[in-house]
Amino acid sequence: MNPTSKPITLTLGGEKYHLYFDLNTFTAFEEASGKFFLDFLASVQETLKGLQDAVNAAGAKSANEAATATEAASFQILRKIGLKDVQTFLWAAMHEYDSNGEPYWPKTRGQVGKLIDVANISTLLPTIIQANVDNFPDAPSTTESSRPTVPKAPDESLTHVSGGSVSGPSDAEILDSLTVRSEG
Repeated sequence: MNPTSKPITLTLGGEKYHLYFDLNTFTAFEEASGKFFLDFLASVQETLKGLQDAVNAAGAKSANEAATATEAASFQILRKIGLKDVQTFLWAAMHEYDSNGEPYWPKTRGQVGKLIDVANISTLLPTIIQANVDNFPDAPSTTESSRPTVPKAPDESLTHVSGGSVSGPSDAEILDSLTVRSEG
């Protein structure tokens, strides 16, 4: 089953909202932010990895220390990726589908922003990022051979078969046109 076919449920301001992590989310984010979604996701992943390494290195000794470290990590993520992108990403994921399967966004970005405050952002951010990451297919196994593979010849059914040709000036004509001549 496609994990993106079932949304996650998030409670904000006492109301439950569905968050979908599908192509409609990604394209809505791109349209609203003007940024490529995969670039945004890569910057989030890089930030998460660095912060997770820092939290692990600190070695939290209790659940309270771990919670404090997670909250601090959330604010570090916000410093790297920005509140506007977080708001836009949450808005893009917070859509519904009508009876024809068409997506619609019941809230504006401003209305979504009103639901987020300092008290809930530290728990909200890791939840939505992890849910998004969980919806991506697993990376290829690292136990497979890491040797580069030789590219195969293209499938003949995909090659151009018109038999056309390309013509243009000869190499000599191109070189001659680039030669500087002195008039004298």
